[in-house]
Amino acid sequence: MNRHTKLLAVLAGPILLCLSAPVRSQPPAAPEKPYTPPVRVATDWMGRTLMVVGDERRAVPIWIADLEADRIRLALAGQPAPRPLTHDLMLNVLTELGWRVAEAQVSKFEENTLFGTLVLTDGKERKEIDARASDAIALGVRARAPIVVAESV
Repeated sequence: MNRHTKLLAVLAGPILLCLSAPVRSQPPAAPEKPYTPPVRVATDWMGRTLMVVGDERRAVPIWIADLEADRIRLALAGQPAPRPLTHDLMLNVLTELGWRVAEAQVSKFEENTLFGTLVLTDGKERKEIDARASDAIALGVRARAPIVVAESV
């Protein structure tokens, strides 16, 4: 045994011993399902339209235009528009290209602005696309994808 082999045996011995020792592990925990809060469209005390993401414990208000609100109401009710609207068109294009909306996120709140992320997948690859929170949710509702709000929001 040469000098390098002896050194390797001295250094690697404890590592190999650790690797060969029986490992007591617990069965893998079931993956947590992301919390998908309910989404609804409402009117505030001043008559402005907003989308509310959340429940009675926690909710995030997102003020939106009346036109967007009507479109989201249609999607929540499962009613198709007579012709594809902008979010329907986007979803149709994604579907035709082999992508699906895996998740819509309200990812952060910074400088009085909510940021969204649209998570897409084609089964092999995952892409995260920056979006307005309201657009991410509108697409997520249409795609019946989970809506996830970051804890920091």
